[in-house]
Amino acid sequence: DFCIESWKKLVYYANKKNIPLTFFINTCGYCEAGRFQKENNLITPYTKMSKKDIEFFKTIVKQGNEIGGHTTNHYDMHKMSNHDIEKDCEEWINILEKEKVIKKNQGLSFSYPYGYRPTSLNMIEKYFLGARSYGGGLNDCNPKNLYRLKSTNVGKMSKLETLNKIIDDSIYNEKIIIEAGHGLNKECWSPIPENIIYKHFEYIHTKQKYLWCTTMVNIIKYIIQRNNTEVIQKTINNTIQISFKRKIVFNFDLIPLTFSFLVPNGKTIKYCKQNKKHISIYKNNELFFIKIKDFDNQILMKVIGNKTKKNKYKLKQTINTNHDLL
Repeated sequence: DFCIESWKKLVYYANKKNIPLTFFINTCGYCEAGRFQKENNLITPYTKMSKKDIEFFKTIVKQGNEIGGHTTNHYDMHKMSNHDIEKDCEEWINILEKEKVIKKNQGLSFSYPYGYRPTSLNMIEKYFLGARSYGGGLNDCNPKNLYRLKSTNVGKMSKLETLNKIIDDSIYNEKIIIEAGHGLNKECWSPIPENIIYKHFEYIHTKQKYLWCTTMVNIIKYIIQRNNTEVIQKTINNTIQISFKRKIVFNFDLIPLTFSFLVPNGKTIKYCKQNKKHISIYKNNELFFIKIKDFDNQILMKVIGNKTKKNKYKLKQTINTNHDLL
């Protein structure tokens, strides 16, 4: 929506805890969702997206956060025609591209206003990589439909213990959790008290050994890349050659994928290179990890020791991360 004062507090505290956020904004500035909060005096029907707001959005994007789509004026998309939806998507994108808040082909995510999906998802699929609705709970690690992603609601009725337990459940059951809320204190619809959300961020921070905290569009990109990247490997004279084959054309900026592999006892990795540059290798217990963003050039991994057993080196795509999660 457009809870600008709350966002300033949220992004400052969340980013300190290494938690990037996604902000789904209406480019008109004011949105009618604000009228549901009777005590809200921070936005009015006359509030517009100012140059100062735009500079704020640019800053938080540079810090690793995301600006996502939410229509220009918080429309009920269930009542819109395909023509009107396409016109609105183009207007939203053009405004933010012109202001250099977003760029072409970066890949975008979307949140349906009021949680109501349009009758046809064709136009959302055309302009966005995926979308979430309102509520529904946790997502499987490989969702069937990226335009019907579920979320966990965070609002004025949320209890800290419940929010923290949902994080634990997502870790234990290996699920994707998208937490979705609006403003803080008295801003916008169903605002959560800041002391509760701040304590929740602190709890998430303590669990980051087991979590990949990222923006919604990065979750979507990871799923698309993982499901459409084939790993091809050969072993010749103790050198493992790894290449990648894309099953589809990726029309967005790629993010790193992390691959895991086993090395048999008595073996040592002498080096791992791609395009003549060394690649860092990380280890956790018996698994080794490499993080790759270049899917065009072959990877060469030299293994020394006893005779190489080819099948022992098969790579497995695991997680995607901008930091080292094991």
